[in-house]
Amino acid sequence: MGASLSLGNVVSGDLGGVFAKNFLYATREPMVALRLDNLLDDDEFMLLYDNNKPSNPEFQYYDYDPFDLEDYNDDECNAYFRFKKDDLYRLKDALQIPERIKCTNGYRVQGLEAICILLSRFAYPCRYGDMVKTFARDVPQLCTISTHMINFVYSEHSYLVETLNRFWLSSEHLMRYASAIHAKGAALKNCWGL
Repeated sequence: MGASLSLGNVVSGDLGGVFAKNFLYATREPMVALRLDNLLDDDEFMLLYDNNKPSNPEFQYYDYDPFDLEDYNDDECNAYFRFKKDDLYRLKDALQIPERIKCTNGYRVQGLEAICILLSRFAYPCRYGDMVKTFARDVPQLCTISTHMINFVYSEHSYLVETLNRFWLSSEHLMRYASAIHAKGAALKNCWGL
């Protein structure tokens, strides 16, 4: 027996995402049984077992409740997403995020959840694995949704920052912005954007 028997080679085909991940875990248990029944020697077992080890840790995302923004109060929203709950709805509308989003690989997600995934990722340094409990989604889904949202926001709104030659960026406006930011407690008097 050799590497050609590796089930990992099968999985690298068109089986895809969650099925492939579960497939790898499911194939490891029968290998142990084959070894216990002496149908595989030690070398064969170690080769197959190590070759069919998933590269990502298994997060039990299905044990958590689906994401619902109504389960969070303003303080929690501010801590997790850096916006208050009502402001999240306004931000979704301002960024023209559709009610339902379909990612390029077929994942479907509510627009509000998608913007929350993006904001959670940017709120403070975290890994996608840290977000599994909040959104009840596996790491590849969180990564795909986050990337899709970055691309969406950039493609729809990048023109606003590609040039600084805008009327709202006149020196009078910038002074007003800096004064407002300083009045809210910022240490600098000349900070006009965050």
